[in-house]
Amino acid sequence: MNDTRDYAARLARLVAVLAVAVSGGCNEAGESEDHRGTGQVAPTDSDRSEIGRLEQRIARLESIAPGQGALMGQLGYHFGNLWFALDYENWPLAGFYLHECRETLEQAVRVRPARTLSTGGELNLQGIAEALDNTQFAELARAIEAKGKARAVAVYQDTMIVCYSCHQAAEMSFLRMQLPDKPPSPSISFDLALNDDR
Repeated sequence: MNDTRDYAARLARLVAVLAVAVSGGCNEAGESEDHRGTGQVAPTDSDRSEIGRLEQRIARLESIAPGQGALMGQLGYHFGNLWFALDYENWPLAGFYLHECRETLEQAVRVRPARTLSTGGELNLQGIAEALDNTQFAELARAIEAKGKARAVAVYQDTMIVCYSCHQAAEMSFLRMQLPDKPPSPSISFDLALNDDR
């Protein structure tokens, strides 16, 4: 219990020190300024060392985090599998892959919420993704819930058009989508008759 309290106290102190450091509370020589009466905590050498370690860790994590391209490839994988789940009318699997599509798209725009265009302007990818989620993906979710194959297939194909229009707006018209001719994952069974959780 004391370890937890000690850790919490150290963490609270470190957060306070980081707040001071980020707000410019340390002068150029690295010495703490007088913060009496301000409620701010002056960083110690130990705090500065911990901040340095955290900065190194953040830089390392940023260097190994997947970029937007990798996440969009993952989105394509889920979206391709979704097509076969719809074709087999495997509604639980279709719901799963739609969820994965939505989640992966959200992660992709978190990595890069806007794209700079050749004109110097910016394309708001986050806004486009939110609109796609609130329209196409929401309609696809309703079609899956209703187990309406014809409607789900039509919305899926419309979604491909919307996705391609985003690729065009992002100056990547070479990323033209097509209906998959085979599942991206050969190890997944799409046949609902083979599943135990029908």
